[in-house]
This record gives sequence, structure tokens and C-alpha cells, in this order.
Amino acid sequence: MLVFKLRKIKSEQKPAVFNKKICRDILAAAIPVILQNSFVSVGNFFVQKRINNISVGAAAGFTAAFKLVSLTNTAVGNMVSGIANFSSQNKAAGNYGRVKQGVGVGMLYCLAISTIFTVIYAVFPSFFTKMFITDPSQDALNCSISFLRYVSLFLPIVCVKLVCDGAVRGCGGNIGFTISTFTDLIIRVAFVYILTGIGWGFDGVCAAWAIGWTLGMFVAAGFYMAIKCLRGYTITGKPRP
Repeated sequence: MLVFKLRKIKSEQKPAVFNKKICRDILAAAIPVILQNSFVSVGNFFVQKRINNISVGAAAGFTAAFKLVSLTNTAVGNMVSGIANFSSQNKAAGNYGRVKQGVGVGMLYCLAISTIFTVIYAVFPSFFTKMFITDPSQDALNCSISFLRYVSLFLPIVCVKLVCDGAVRGCGGNIGFTISTFTDLIIRVAFVYILTGIGWGFDGVCAAWAIGWTLGMFVAAGFYMAIKCLRGYTITGKPRP
């Protein structure tokens, strides 16, 4: 009969209760996302306040249309979260080619989703508006239709921005991700106030969204192209000759 004796292994070094490096890494990844969620809500508050001054119908129409647009960005955002995780894992493993390949495939999926929403919002804006507004006034209906028809054309553009942001965040570019997010937000809020202030009315709100998304896309794409570990790889993931 075999008898096994368990021996207590003594270690001279006790495990650390608190690891500063791990804490720093977690905060570096979490703070940009926390700031994004917080300041986006604050920005939307100021935008809504400005729209409320235009008319009651404009406020109701914007609220309905914004919910529909947010539905699209939520669908794309879930895909972008997967892209960020995929990029992070493969960057850590040194598979830089797979990072670029994954971003390319994810971009195609997201563009397909956003294009579908662009078509249905541009063709059937009244139908979707009435799903969110019961007994709408003509002013609310017109504002919602205008926002959907105009802003939906720029959904593929914001899709490119979100995918680039996801890749940058996954590759550790938290500063670039933060700058890109705040650039888009600040430009949209600023132009809402500027364009409505010079008499554009609700059309200025629609234009502000288009301007913010477009400029934000260029900023995000710039940070994506600046990722050092991806410069030596083609979009297919193969090293450049």
C-alpha cells in the first residue's frame, strides 16, 4: 500500500496582494471607455437642450430618429467589440497579419450592416418614425424624416470610424481612441450650436452629425494607419515584399 505524504512547500516570496502594473494596465484600458460613455451622454444632453429650443416637434422628431440611428450603431458596435478583442489577442500573440486581416473582414461585415440600414431608413423613413411616435405632429414627422434620410447616408462613414477605433483600442492605442471619440463628439455638439445659431434650424442638426462623423472618421483612420505593428502587412495579412 502506497502512502503519499503532502509536504508544505515554503516560498520565500509571498504572492503580492496588489499588483501596480496590472492595475495600471486595467485603468489604461478602462478609463477611455468610461470617459467615452460619460461624455457622450453629456454631449447628447447639450444637443437635446439646443434642439428643444427649436420646437417641440423638432425635439420629438430628433428623439425618434436618434433611437433608430442608435439601433444601427449598436449593431455595428457589437461587431466592433469583437474586432477589438480579436485585435488584442492576436497582437499579444504577435500575429500582426491576422490583426489586419480580421479588421478587413470585420469592416466588410459592418459596412454591409450599415448599408442595409441606410437603404431602409432612406426609403422608408416615415414608416419607421411612426413606430416610435404615436400620433405625431407634422413638424415632428418632418424632422424625423429629414434626420433619417440625411444622416443615414453617413452610416457607412461612421461604421469605418467605429471599426478603426476598435482596432486602435485592441492594439493598445487608448490615447488615439480617446482623441478620435472626443473629436467626433465635440465637433457634432459645436456645429449643432453654430449652425442652428446662424439660422439653419433643424437642418443644422442633421449637417452637424454628418460633419462630425466625417471628420471623426478621418481622425480614426489616421490613428489606425499609425499602428506600428501593422505597417509591414497588407490588408490580406501577408507581409509586404
